[in-house]
Parts: sequence; C-alpha cells; structure tokens
Amino acid sequence: MIAKLVLAASAFTLVACASTSPAPMAGASSASASKATYYCWKDRLYAEGDGYSCNWETSVAAACSSNGTRTFRKGEVSGTPKPAGMCKTGEWLVAVTTG
Repeated sequence: MIAKLVLAASAFTLVACASTSPAPMAGASSASASKATYYCWKDRLYAEGDGYSCNWETSVAAACSSNGTRTFRKGEVSGTPKPAGMCKTGEWLVAVTTG
C-alpha cells in the first residue's frame, strides 16, 4: 500500500514539474525585451558598447535585492535610463522601458 502511494506521489510530482515553465537563468548575459519597465542599482549600470548592463529586475523590490546581471541592447529600450527612486538600503535606482 505504501509503495503504491509513493509511486502515485512520484508520478504526480513528475507531471507537475513537466507542466511548469523553466525560469530564466540568473546572470544571463542578454535579456529578451518585451514591453516592461526594468529597475536596477544606479552604481551597477554600465553602458557597454551597444548595451546597458545592470541588475535589471521588473520590480523595485526585486532590483533592491538582486545580484544578477542582464544586458539590454540600447535599441531595445526607450530613451536612456532614468532616475527611479531609492532602496531602503540607500542604493539609488534607475529604470528603462523596453519594447
């Protein structure tokens, strides 16, 4: 009986895992740009060649605690990074809009 329950639970877990989308890799070198606003620490922002590298995240809270790095091509963003407030830790933020 216990073996059947373990087998059923394993099958359920396998099906549940197969139906979820994989999360993007942390530290990915390039982010695909859909229409959204992304935030990052001002002191982590680097304009490298044709891109902006930073710890870009889709929310202020995530950006304030993020350690990853993403790069957007300058053609993927509207304008240049703009001031976007401050984290509770005192880090200044900037934001860009993609799309």
